[in-house]
Amino acid sequence: MPIGEQLSLEHQSPSLRHFVSRAQRTGSLMVVCVVIWAVSGGGGFWPAWVILVGGLLIARQAYRTFVTAPEWRE
Repeated sequence: MPIGEQLSLEHQSPSLRHFVSRAQRTGSLMVVCVVIWAVSGGGGFWPAWVILVGGLLIARQAYRTFVTAPEWRE
C-alpha cells in the first residue's frame, strides 16, 4: 500500500478525522493570534494564553481519541 494511501484521512475512523480537524483548526487559531500580536507591535505575549488553552484542549481530545477510544486501530 502506498504511503499516501496510508495517510489519507478519507479511510480513517471518524474520531481520528475529528481529532486531526480540531488540531488543525486550533493550530491555525494559535498562528493567527501570534501574527496579530507581532503585527500590532508585540508587547506582553498575550497569545500564550490562547496557546495554553488550545494545547490543553488538543491534549484532552488526543487522550479521548488515542487512549479511551482506540477503535481507529486496525
